[in-house]
Formats: sequence, structure tokens, C-alpha cells
Amino acid sequence: MSDKYLFSISLYLSTSLLGANLAQAQDFNQSNNFISNVDFGISDIGKLSSAQLFPEINTKEAYKTAAVCFLGEGNCAGISFGKGDDTYEIDTIQQCQNEGYITTSCTKPSYPFNSCPYNNEYYKGCKEDTDKACKESGYVNSCGEGYVKDEGQICPYDSSYYKCKCNPCDGYTYSYAEATADGYVEDGSCNSCGTMKYRRKMRRRDWNTDL
Repeated sequence: MSDKYLFSISLYLSTSLLGANLAQAQDFNQSNNFISNVDFGISDIGKLSSAQLFPEINTKEAYKTAAVCFLGEGNCAGISFGKGDDTYEIDTIQQCQNEGYITTSCTKPSYPFNSCPYNNEYYKGCKEDTDKACKESGYVNSCGEGYVKDEGQICPYDSSYYKCKCNPCDGYTYSYAEATADGYVEDGSCNSCGTMKYRRKMRRRDWNTDL
């Protein structure tokens, strides 16, 4: 569509609106709220204010901006206008709930999953994660050197996780000095939480006799 054609339409609409308001213009002329001579041409339109051209319109209410919702699928009750800056304010809690994100917390061994894109404190639901629950509670599935599985402390969410305790090293009752005291020799060692414990046996004087 050409600029000339658009201008013609605009001019036609402006002239039509102007003609509809000429009668009221006469009344405003008497109260000095309109022009003193209503006999003017098209070239004079630009000299008139909007209040003079359209006196029946409240210019403060003449222009409204529509709120357009692009969120969700039809339910945008959480959208409102900002004041004075034409910005949008979204009620993120309401919008999340509108779209099915209603979960805010879960109980172990379940955890929230699929967070709401508008508010990450809301989720689609809970999902079980026994590995995470056991680990967060201090349970492991292997013990380090010097430690053994504590059968009395098994993870309630997954029995393959447990806590560890010091290796009791049953039968290893001596220190190294005791195990190698005069007349004895070391007979095996055991690590108990970093402390070495030993067994001992009597040293042989000859091939046939123990002392």
C-alpha cells in the first residue's frame, strides 16, 4: 500500500471526525475554549489541539494499553500492568500453580524435580533418589583402610549403604613393641583406624623347640 494512499485515508478520517465535532466547536467558541472562527480549512487542522478537535473525549482516558498474555495456555490471571512505566508484573506463584507446579518440598528419600520457569521454589512433583538420600545422611557403600562396615548402621532407604567403624582387629592385641619383645616375633598386623595392632608368637631357639 503506497504512502499516498495511506495519507489519503488518514486525511479522510481526520476530516470526518472534524465534521462531527463542528457543532460542539460553536459552543466552545462562546466560552473561549474553542477557536474564535470555526470557518477554517484543512490546512488549519494542525494548529488545533486535541481538546479543541475532540472536546467530548476525556484525553486522560483516551488511550489504554491492552495486556496481552503469552504465558501458559490460556490462563494468565497472574499478569497485571505496572504503574507509569508500561511494564508487566507477573504473579510467579499464581502462574506456576496455573501450570501445575504446586510442589514446594518433599520428604526423603524423594526430592523436588522439574522446577517452574517463573519461580524455582515450585516444582512439578517429587521423585525418589535413594542414593542421594543415603549419602546426604552420611552413609557410604565402601569403607576406607582401617575401617569396616558397621552392621548396626544401615541406611533405611537403601541397604547397600551403611556407616563404617574402626576395624576391631580381633585377635590383634599387641603393639609392635610387645609383638617383638624378647622371645617373641610378630605374627601378623591389622589396621584399626590408622593404628596398627599385632599378633605374636614365641621365637624358636632351634628348629624343634619353641621357648
